[in-house]
Amino acid sequence: RVSAALNPTTGLVTWTLTSIDPVTGQLVEDPIAGFLPPDNAQHQGEGYVSYSIRTKPNVASGVVITNQARIVFDVNPPINTPIVTNQVDRLAPSSSVQPLPETSTMTFDVKWSGADEQQGSGLASYDIFVSTDNSAFVRWLSGVTSNSVAFTGQPGSTYRFYSVAWDNVGNLEAPPAYADATTTIKGQSSSASLEIRYLPPSSVQISWPTSMVQYVLQAIPAFNAAQNWRSVTDPPSVVGDRFVLTLGDLEATHYYRLYALPQLSIQQTNGLLMLSWPKSATDFRLEVREDLLPATQWQPVSDVPLTDNNRNVLIVTPVTPSRYYRLVSP
Repeated sequence: RVSAALNPTTGLVTWTLTSIDPVTGQLVEDPIAGFLPPDNAQHQGEGYVSYSIRTKPNVASGVVITNQARIVFDVNPPINTPIVTNQVDRLAPSSSVQPLPETSTMTFDVKWSGADEQQGSGLASYDIFVSTDNSAFVRWLSGVTSNSVAFTGQPGSTYRFYSVAWDNVGNLEAPPAYADATTTIKGQSSSASLEIRYLPPSSVQISWPTSMVQYVLQAIPAFNAAQNWRSVTDPPSVVGDRFVLTLGDLEATHYYRLYALPQLSIQQTNGLLMLSWPKSATDFRLEVREDLLPATQWQPVSDVPLTDNNRNVLIVTPVTPSRYYRLVSP
């Protein structure tokens, strides 16, 4: 039989556990017939009770709550347990993305830092948000414990960043009213960088800057749901600081665009590797190989990634000596 009582004035909780003989309904007389057998090295004679409490609304952050139990077996002297303490943490941590230069190269490091209150539970992780060309902020990184990750954008675009931090008891920092850092990538946008010139009677000459090596030229014959953009595999020539490609016949009636190759991000967190890439890269797949020797083939990664807002995320365990990953369009 188990009974429990709470004294709301003193905060004392009492449990009384009584062994009852199921035949007589009375207390058991055999000293080893109770609900706890004699203790041994396997701890078979140990027991415990558990409970949860909620702090009062007026308990301030930093207050230490102490707790101790007293165990009494029958008429034996009481056994006092060690004192256990818990400290109240009501305040969220703080963080910010470090300032960025007014202009940046296409790939640049985004850095951030943060701290919890002096007597808090400690800073656990960060979420990093980004806005492209004044669009709505989206979560770029989630639950990261590092303080720097390389970001790759597009020429001519402006990016704004802010961070929010989590502590070890789940307090979350509120988003700031304004971005912590802003930068613009040097150069023109991909649409402004693509030049198309008609060459009579039925050819087109297409050119784009040689600095845009992360882009591929794609073509589509018409804008409708039945058509898909395809990559142009003809190799361009290099004229000055531009790639130049001349196409004829039916290719002259197509539409063209420069398509930014999706960027694969790899970072280490809590002893694991986190691989992420844009969710929009539906025509790309993740591949892996153990080394870069010619005899070794790239193999598709069969693990299904998670989705975190606009990115696919895959958590893998590092292996020795190494592995190589890439995104490829089959």
